[in-house]
Amino acid sequence: DRRLTFSVMVQPEAWRGFMARAGALPRGTGFVARFLIAWPASTQGQRLYRPAPTEMPAVDRFNRRTRELLDMPLNTDANGGLVLPVLDLSPGAHAAWVQAHDTIERQLGNDGTYAPIRDVAAKAAENIARLAALMHLLEYGPVGTIGRGCVDSATRLVLWHLQEAH
Repeated sequence: DRRLTFSVMVQPEAWRGFMARAGALPRGTGFVARFLIAWPASTQGQRLYRPAPTEMPAVDRFNRRTRELLDMPLNTDANGGLVLPVLDLSPGAHAAWVQAHDTIERQLGNDGTYAPIRDVAAKAAENIARLAALMHLLEYGPVGTIGRGCVDSATRLVLWHLQEAH
């Protein structure tokens, strides 16, 4: 009864090597589909020196909020398992999630935009819900109802990652 969200950054050659050695297993088991993959264009040759900023207030706020959330006591059951709060979607957030789900689903067919990456796109709606919950949690904590703004932001992020996965 524990959960984990994490980020992994690997160089393209390491990823290609992993995928080549693993064969069909990572995609066939749905392992790859559970990640939001980004493959942005290289900026090498364009990264001219600039001094680091003396202050980063947004990063400081994020770090403070993350520390606040990490310091919150965990609710556990008699066996030490997590008793997780349930975060529901507001009616507007649910409608936005359904629209995103259906839009992506329509593109999974043989002639659809996401046909080449069906495994990844088929998990997109789940990833939208997870990201929306994380965004809500970051802003409001583990209480309340997830609003449409969180779902809209999560949808934009997931759609960007679907384009990257092509």
